[in-house]
Amino acid sequence: MKKQRILLTITALLFMLFLYAGLEKILELKAFAKDMSNQTLPQQWVPLLTYGIPTSEVFTALLLCTERTRKWGLCSSLLLMMGFTTYVGMVVMNLFTRKPCGCGELLQKLSWTQHLVFNIVFTLLVLLGIYINRQLTKKDTTASATIRVAAS
Repeated sequence: MKKQRILLTITALLFMLFLYAGLEKILELKAFAKDMSNQTLPQQWVPLLTYGIPTSEVFTALLLCTERTRKWGLCSSLLLMMGFTTYVGMVVMNLFTRKPCGCGELLQKLSWTQHLVFNIVFTLLVLLGIYINRQLTKKDTTASATIRVAAS
């Protein structure tokens, strides 16, 4: 029961993070596209990332909504968080010729180092969510198999 609450809390936090971030980018698409073109990434990636990132964030949030798709939502969350964390880590380590602008209202007030810590914490939460979800799913599968055997 406690694990279920922890999983639901993690899932709710991720849902709010990705839904807010994705919708904010979609609603301010012109500003987001401009921010993306100011990043230290190849310019040919800009259109793909401008539409792909917010779409992925909203889709990930939706996957987190049901028990049936939660596993895929958590996996998608992990991929997104690992990508964002890697990028922010590269900025913090000064691997780019210039510091890119931050994208999005949500974390705009944070320094790059604070942003990195935020991303690491959320990545760890996703990993914990995957671990707990796997345990609960395994327990449910075992219980279902036991009931089927007992009914036979």
